[in-house]
Amino acid sequence: MSKQLAAYISSFGTRILLNELKMLHSIKILHRDIKPENIMWIENEEKLFFFLIDFGGSILIDEDLDMPITKSRIFTPIEQLNGERKFESDIYSIGKSFKIICESNKIKIDEEI
Repeated sequence: MSKQLAAYISSFGTRILLNELKMLHSIKILHRDIKPENIMWIENEEKLFFFLIDFGGSILIDEDLDMPITKSRIFTPIEQLNGERKFESDIYSIGKSFKIICESNKIKIDEEI
């Protein structure tokens, strides 16, 4: 895959997932475990669809529970590791995930998009 194609997909996917996060955050849900393995995409009729999976570590931002730190520390911002609950943590994780995806060329789709 060319770097230009990977960058385009990364940019497009980031925008779509940020819109999904906006919806989740509007109902006070924090995903907490965004990483490349939890970002899925499908191609349908020449369109790409991106979505998040694995909400097992998700919490309500106002919930008063002690939740374990996510296992994917490389994608977790320091404030989340320190127990803080911020919507910005999910945004950081999306950016870090697409950076890794783009650099490692893990996106496996037809280059003729």
